[in-house]
Amino acid sequence: MSNRKGEKPVSLQDAQAKLREAKELQNSSSAKRGFNWLAWLGDLDANETKYENVVKAYRAASDMFKAIEHRKEAAQALQDAADVQIKHDGGFGAAATLEDAFNLCRNTDPEVAAECMEKKVQFYESIIKENKIEGKKEYYNAAHTWEKLGKAYNSLYEKLDTENHQLAVEYLGLAVNAYANSGGRYDDDGKPALARKSFVEAGELAVLQRDYTMATKSFEKAACAAKETRSHNLPSHVYSAVVCKLKVLGDTKLQEQEVQKEKVPKEPTVQEVFKDILVEYHALFREFKNSDKGRLLSVLSNNFSTKVFQAELDAAKVTEWERDVFMLILSLNEEDYT
Repeated sequence: MSNRKGEKPVSLQDAQAKLREAKELQNSSSAKRGFNWLAWLGDLDANETKYENVVKAYRAASDMFKAIEHRKEAAQALQDAADVQIKHDGGFGAAATLEDAFNLCRNTDPEVAAECMEKKVQFYESIIKENKIEGKKEYYNAAHTWEKLGKAYNSLYEKLDTENHQLAVEYLGLAVNAYANSGGRYDDDGKPALARKSFVEAGELAVLQRDYTMATKSFEKAACAAKETRSHNLPSHVYSAVVCKLKVLGDTKLQEQEVQKEKVPKEPTVQEVFKDILVEYHALFREFKNSDKGRLLSVLSNNFSTKVFQAELDAAKVTEWERDVFMLILSLNEEDYT
């Protein structure tokens, strides 16, 4: 393939040769520098030029791979260029290079795309940790990079779910954490609207992972961000947080029933604890109590009877997993109303 009229078509062998040339140039530059600090100080400009040439060589190799649609190899060549930049200029140039690499392969090779964002987010987090922050742009850059990393991990989960479910679940967990970190950094940057979106992504993926404790925390944070921005999504987030917390509560009671024979002191009933949950969420809950889902929770808090609650459950638009949570809670308490 050729990009310009009259140019010799680029072959895979040409691209591979250019990559070898870049690596040899990098090794040569490192070897010449050695430990001769006086020579290095006396020839600082020349040394900088050498590293710039190495970066240019890797970029040239990347362009050649891209020309023949070998996007994975093109992205990896840019990663090599970024590694050189991190050592030479502190990483600011590397962040842009890694972004270029990510854009090359995000739709074709999510694993390589994730590696690019992992390196980039490590750079921004190190700046924040070392307190080398200029304004708040590093918080935003870190948040945006965490968000892209979450998308890459989620793509890997979807790609591998039918091929290697165990590995897919690991990527799902990484996606949850990436989105949660993204929300936290957006919050640090004073951008609650963006934080809300990332926390919702974390919550929804945590539900998919069946990590309802993490889902509860994520939806709670999303609800707080929604309240701060007066978002119409507030009722949905509060409702999701309550339902996830009920799932954790139900699982806890099931575990308690397993050890009932040991005659441990009686724990509060689910209904008692649920009333405490509504008190905990009162400031948010009162803002949507008259909605369909708000009424659903109100009815549940006052009567756990399956017969009384079932009509409300049928009327409300709930997902399959939400219905499963409510039926679990009802089954745990049905004995109290027979």
